[in-house]
Amino acid sequence: MKIPMSLLTQLIPRSFLYVVLAVIPKTLKGRVLTGIVLFIIFVFLRKIISSFDYANHTHTPSIPIVEVIQSESQPQTPTFTLIGVSQAFKASTLRAEIGGKIIALPTEKGTWVSDKQTLIQIIDNDRAARLQEAESRFKQREAEFRASTDLRAKALKAENSHLATKADFEAAKALLNRIQLEVEHLSIKAPFSGYYDQRLVDIGDVVEIGDPVATILNLDQLKIIMNVSETDIVSLSEGQTATVTFTAHKKQYPAKITYISKNAEPKTRTFTIELTLDNPDKLPAGLTCHIAIMKHSIQAHNIPLSALVLNDQGVLGVMTLDQTKKTHFQTIMIESTQHETVYATGLAPKTTIITTGSSFVKDGQIVIVNEKGAS
Repeated sequence: MKIPMSLLTQLIPRSFLYVVLAVIPKTLKGRVLTGIVLFIIFVFLRKIISSFDYANHTHTPSIPIVEVIQSESQPQTPTFTLIGVSQAFKASTLRAEIGGKIIALPTEKGTWVSDKQTLIQIIDNDRAARLQEAESRFKQREAEFRASTDLRAKALKAENSHLATKADFEAAKALLNRIQLEVEHLSIKAPFSGYYDQRLVDIGDVVEIGDPVATILNLDQLKIIMNVSETDIVSLSEGQTATVTFTAHKKQYPAKITYISKNAEPKTRTFTIELTLDNPDKLPAGLTCHIAIMKHSIQAHNIPLSALVLNDQGVLGVMTLDQTKKTHFQTIMIESTQHETVYATGLAPKTTIITTGSSFVKDGQIVIVNEKGAS
């Protein structure tokens, strides 16, 4: 194939051709020139095609393809789960009400005790003798007061003398009551039936008034105290039921809300609630548990987790479609969570929700619905 020199000079600079022709043998010059021309034509065509593709991508944007579900709200009774720690329904720290040395421990700690059972005994010193003396004096003053009352009724005794006798009687009565109380306090007793949890003294210890000596727990019932958010507190009321699952025992117990605080904590903006449950198995206090509280019945959509998105302001919601296939971002309120879905409110009763591709579309954008994925 013989190529005219005029064509080559239009496609390739003359200086470049002269160099090539000078270094190539004469028998190969025709073939070399033909290859150069074909290479130049290939590069030129490729550039034209690339420019065409770039123009198409730049000026004809593709329409996103999404998958949707036709969601309809249904009546739901959502639950939310909290973590708490059980406490004894009643717990009492016993304190010495009189000073003295510990002389006896008639009940072992770590046992179940009955109401008024003696746990610790304090030495009486001379209180027994003082009690006997006070009883005798009281009887004497009582007899004198009765006799004085009879004489005063017959106008045989002066008013002042009768009042003095009455004062002596009241003083003897007060002294007897005080010593009887001291003697009673020598025996430290259980205030209610329960578990003798701790003994804080031993024989020979000397206690003062107000010193802690023992703790008693009533485990017939357990209570659980926790804090809930201001968004959840509106769904709760006293008497509402809950299910308590203890982590260690894997057992479930029914419980009821028995107290709801009406004042939020200033720092956390949460409200304190208290649940009470029967404890037939006598589980100890201090166990970690999960509390599932049932809210009031609502109309909610069951939405896959894949459909949840955040807008530019970080607000949680979903992308929905109208009849013209235009997208709309709508905020939602999650009421409860399942394994792969959530129950949420805030949408119309019937809503088309984007489940696949929602993260790649914007509010107000036209999309194409993949009919195979739609349901």
